[in-house]
Amino acid sequence: MRWTRGTLATGIVALLVSGGLVTVTAPAAHAAAASVVVDAASDLGPLDNPAWYHNQNPTPLPAGDLAQIDDIGPARVVRVWAKPAEYYDEVHGTYDFSAHHDYFDSAAGHADQLYANFDQCDAALMDLAAPQTCREVLKAGIRHYKQRYPMLRYVEVFNEPDKTWTPQDHEAPPLAVDDYYEWYKIAYAVVNEVNAELRPDLPILVGGPVTYQFNGAYLRAFLTRFAADTDEAKALDFLSYHEYGRRANPADVRTAKATLAGWLGSRGLDPETPVVVSEYGVFPGKATDSSGHGPGTEAEDMLTQSAAMATLGIFYVDGGTDMPMHWVYNHGNNERKSMFVDGAPGSVRPYYNVVRMQRMLKERRIRATSSGLDANGIGVNALATRDSSGIAVLATNYQWTTGVASHDVTLGVLNLPAEFAGEKIRLERYLVDATTPSGAALQRIEQRVLPAGGSASGSFTLTPNATTLVVLTPLVRQMEAEDLPTVASTGDLAQSISDTVASGGRLSKLTADGPGDHIRYTVTVPQAGLYRVSARMKDSPDRARAQLAIDGVDQGDPVDGYSTGYSFRDVEFGLVTFGTAGASQFTFTVTGTSGGGWTLGVDQITLQRLPGFVVEAETTTPRISAGDHVYYLTDAGASGGGLVKLGPDAPGDWIRMGIHVPRAGTYRLSLVVKAFPNRGRCQVTVDGVAVGAPIDSYAATSGFKTLLAGTVTFDHTGAATIGCAVTGANPESTGHEVAIDAIRLDA
Repeated sequence: MRWTRGTLATGIVALLVSGGLVTVTAPAAHAAAASVVVDAASDLGPLDNPAWYHNQNPTPLPAGDLAQIDDIGPARVVRVWAKPAEYYDEVHGTYDFSAHHDYFDSAAGHADQLYANFDQCDAALMDLAAPQTCREVLKAGIRHYKQRYPMLRYVEVFNEPDKTWTPQDHEAPPLAVDDYYEWYKIAYAVVNEVNAELRPDLPILVGGPVTYQFNGAYLRAFLTRFAADTDEAKALDFLSYHEYGRRANPADVRTAKATLAGWLGSRGLDPETPVVVSEYGVFPGKATDSSGHGPGTEAEDMLTQSAAMATLGIFYVDGGTDMPMHWVYNHGNNERKSMFVDGAPGSVRPYYNVVRMQRMLKERRIRATSSGLDANGIGVNALATRDSSGIAVLATNYQWTTGVASHDVTLGVLNLPAEFAGEKIRLERYLVDATTPSGAALQRIEQRVLPAGGSASGSFTLTPNATTLVVLTPLVRQMEAEDLPTVASTGDLAQSISDTVASGGRLSKLTADGPGDHIRYTVTVPQAGLYRVSARMKDSPDRARAQLAIDGVDQGDPVDGYSTGYSFRDVEFGLVTFGTAGASQFTFTVTGTSGGGWTLGVDQITLQRLPGFVVEAETTTPRISAGDHVYYLTDAGASGGGLVKLGPDAPGDWIRMGIHVPRAGTYRLSLVVKAFPNRGRCQVTVDGVAVGAPIDSYAATSGFKTLLAGTVTFDHTGAATIGCAVTGANPESTGHEVAIDAIRLDA
């Protein structure tokens, strides 16, 4: 489809695809020009996505809001608060830890790990001359919540001890750095004791000083005292602070980690100590604390918040900050800082939609530069990412409250990677700006397919505080069936026939006369890997039922093309792992008929390559059940050229393989197996816990299958054990063997 100038005036992205270059041009008038250039061949390392880290205010979230969080996926870390005065009654000397249970339960339900801020004790207990009671209260709280929530990973000591609050704020009084450090010493000793007593699989990490902004004097003084501390058990597992003071100069946050590394190194401390910005934004305090755009401009403030969090997140990523934590899911008294609408569960603010766009970014950072960004960080900023599934570029035009500059953006993506070579590209663009309806879900304003090596032209404009996401996905082999090499069963007819509704104006039709007849297409797979297979098929009154087989192995369920009318539909056949690039045989075999007809109509076959990481089974060191044998076999059809086979005798036998998980997160876990007539069923486990239902590797003929076990969440990187315990066998199988080619974890 070609775009006209009238269409482009609405702000639709337009792309020119030519060789290795994708450009988005922007000739619109009455706006500043900005050029964003992305080098897709660069590699700046894994993306530490700000969307993984969140704060939850001290109340459970309603079901509607939780559903929106589930929709974007669980956070890696959620920060919560434990105020000792809320679980300890100083008058009676009693504890009621349940005061925080509903709140913590809510946060734990959508977090891989918890990060707890333990604030000061009640004022009467904050006496360094007699600190024992407060020490006991802190330890009791940390111990209890660690036992109840094993995913409690971080303990942050007190909140903004350098800030002087008003009496109306009901917050703890400020602490001089000398006093704070004495309490910090007590806190790290308490954490050490809890770790020693509980011996948790996930030990608690402790850090501070949690200043209310990047308070250089306080941070340096804290580090000086830590360096001088002679306790051999002293602990500073991370540095933390808050940042609300960069409204007009957000670019300054980019250098914060390097500055802290210098201060650490100059004191003989580890310059690689992780840095956590446990709150950040541009609207500190309550709704009355700063005016933003002025009275009656809440909607403008909320859009400003969303753009500010996007651009600050980009600068934190650029500077290597380890954990910039979004503030906040839902604020109790300042809607400008909230992702969700108070009193309307599930209704979202622009801020949530920006976080949703961040979650759609890819796995690795690539270089992006912008001519529309000034030295302070005002204007068009961009974060570019890629992985095997494609490229995603987040761009925002942050202007704070005084900026009025719209920008016409020219986006150039240079050096498209191999997965784009010669393939069509799906373009999607999402937008949050002043025209986005209040409370609306994220708006996808464009979706279309670009021809390989073809071109399209047009523009998009970023108005003040607008944020957009451009996603480019290679449609690996979206093939017209009538153009593929085709063979029909003997005596049957394969034709390319005209059809004005078909994607290319024609489709492939098989005219058969009974079960067992088939049509076979030769499909060229561009590279080895995991693919989602689908076909666009035409239903009609004379259609038959058919089963797809890929290289001789049945794939997906039979499809019934019978219909009283005439229509096209997309049929999903599931996931397939191709061990090598090159020719593959896709065979549709007639299995029956619902309406008396024996024809098939295939319009398109589509292969979409999926991201993830693969562990070749033969590279692991498997452990097996007693009395069984493991065989390392060479197989040209296997993804890595080899596989491992367990030769069990009966149900209950097992194989376990150790893998390294390179990043925490939620994955779809699949085993790539070599199917065969003597294969068994097995229950997949992760660290001894069953995942999904047993998988069945039986097939009447030999071939490779990707069998989805289920979804699994790893809360930290490192070692994990993938097991396969034999549970039985298909009634048609002659044995219980299991042959594993690879372990797949797909995001």
